[in-house]
Amino acid sequence: MGLFEKDTFPKMLKIEHQNMQFIGKSQFNIAFIKPYELAFYVAEKPKNEKEIFGERFIKLIRLKLTTSFVTTDIFIKFMLDMYKNTAGKELENHRGTLDDLLKAIKREGARNNDIFDVFYDGKGNSFLIKNGKTIEKSGDSVAFSKISFGIWLGENCINKKMKMELLKGI
Repeated sequence: MGLFEKDTFPKMLKIEHQNMQFIGKSQFNIAFIKPYELAFYVAEKPKNEKEIFGERFIKLIRLKLTTSFVTTDIFIKFMLDMYKNTAGKELENHRGTLDDLLKAIKREGARNNDIFDVFYDGKGNSFLIKNGKTIEKSGDSVAFSKISFGIWLGENCINKKMKMELLKGI
């Protein structure tokens, strides 16, 4: 299972027996509210941005909820909207995997100061980790991993400035 760190965005962390190094961080803002901040980690620094989406590339997005305005239901709706907006029609091919992920969030809840890690192990497995505990694991998820990381790092990402900040260390 993931090793939960006291420092929200440490320079190094260990998840699922994999050492991960910090690349960059950013925050999401809606008007005057900052619902979450996030960071991007990799096992090995990529040679270029496109390598991030490679089948064997080990990566992690850490997301910390930063306001009590974000309830479990709001977080689930927000995640669903992000997937829909960045993945488009491709999302329908992975609807079951997304539904499992959202059910795990519903079951475990989401509130201020919770930390969610989306980890891809380079072997086709994706993990959703909440506060250091794996709450969902999906096998054979190379394509779903591309969609998940594409929210923040892909061509159709939700915010280009966030993407640049997350990839700052490359």
